[in-house]
Amino acid sequence: MARVRLTDRFVAGVKAAGGERQDYFDTVTRGLVLRVSAIGRKSWCLFCTSPRHGKRTRISLGAYPALGLAAARGRALEATGDSAAANRVIAVAQSRLLERAEKITDPALRTSFLERVPDNARTLERAAHWQSAPH
Repeated sequence: MARVRLTDRFVAGVKAAGGERQDYFDTVTRGLVLRVSAIGRKSWCLFCTSPRHGKRTRISLGAYPALGLAAARGRALEATGDSAAANRVIAVAQSRLLERAEKITDPALRTSFLERVPDNARTLERAAHWQSAPH
């Protein structure tokens, strides 16, 4: 069990050490875990106390890269009942992406950066979904 400030770069590059499953606990979002299997598959889960029976439980949030870091943090916060914080996390991810896109002067390249890079397209899609969904 490693506690680490998860970043997009870390998540993309991390491998299972010693051929065994590894859990990386995020120091930013309480209970969020990146689980890396022995064969390299990555998934997100949340360890929390169940309000139903008061015991520790694990909730699967989704697989990486289909679910990126910002979206995983948002889902974890929503699962713990903090929808406002979840919305803030998604909004920050969207803002950072759009700031990076603004630095690209060629409109065609900017569009390609936002729409054809899978992680970027997913971030914008999730931000639109979160902003339109009732919380």
